[in-house]
Amino acid sequence: MFQMSEKDFASGFLAGTLVGGVVAGVTALLFAPKSGEELRGDIANQADDLAQEAKKQGEKLKDQAEEAGQKAADKAQDSFDKAKDSVEKGAKKAEKNFNEVKDSVKDTAENLKDSVKK
Repeated sequence: MFQMSEKDFASGFLAGTLVGGVVAGVTALLFAPKSGEELRGDIANQADDLAQEAKKQGEKLKDQAEEAGQKAADKAQDSFDKAKDSVEKGAKKAEKNFNEVKDSVKDTAENLKDSVKK
């Protein structure tokens, strides 16, 4: 019923990994036989490491979002160009058909005019 895209899964997995790492790190520090000062230093170091990792992951996600946005913009431009070409081709074909019909009507009118004069 509910389907996750690969990106959603990767983001969720990454978030779970980070949270799990924090919980495991804090638990290990709290149960390790260290002095309070040592423990606070270790917690501060681990917090710094975690902040750096979060920053890296944020930059990675930002880059992925920019790349996806650029791909979407490129596809939209390509679709627009194709539609524009189709409209231009259709307009040229319609103009050609109109000119053919106009010439045919003109020829028919001249033929009728000539036949009425006779």
